[in-house]
Amino acid sequence: MTDNLRKRDGVDMAICERLKLFRESLGVDQKAFAKLTGTAFRTYQDYELGNSPPKIGFVQKFAEIGGDPTWLLTGQEPSSGVPQGPARTEEAPPLDIGLLSSITGMLEEWLERHQRRMEPNQRGRFIAEAYAFCMEETQHSQTPAAEMAPRVVERFLRLVS
Repeated sequence: MTDNLRKRDGVDMAICERLKLFRESLGVDQKAFAKLTGTAFRTYQDYELGNSPPKIGFVQKFAEIGGDPTWLLTGQEPSSGVPQGPARTEEAPPLDIGLLSSITGMLEEWLERHQRRMEPNQRGRFIAEAYAFCMEETQHSQTPAAEMAPRVVERFLRLVS
């Protein structure tokens, strides 16, 4: 599945488009998918419309029902080429909630300290990219992702400041 990043009013729509694609592959409407993931219907609509990035708990539920969190957040296909969605037989790697929380906390702290704002989609994209980078680098080094995260976030923040 190729992921062409499209923009709507300058906002990266990739995460919401992948979310909709996955939901439709299950053959359920928004209300049923929201219930399936334990998410308020309006909150789920905001995720799918790109009004706000999915919260960590939602991404965890997404993984529990067979979705690939890395694919959802970054658009990166698994190296095995296994298709996404419910037909997938290989289990997704476990989502490191601690790492996601750590990256989110570092970003929030930096934004507050520097009195900066970041749109929800930008924030979600930042967190997803930092997470994916930490996970990829962990495969190539002996450094655990949690130890790598502060350096990665600091470098990513230099790019946006």
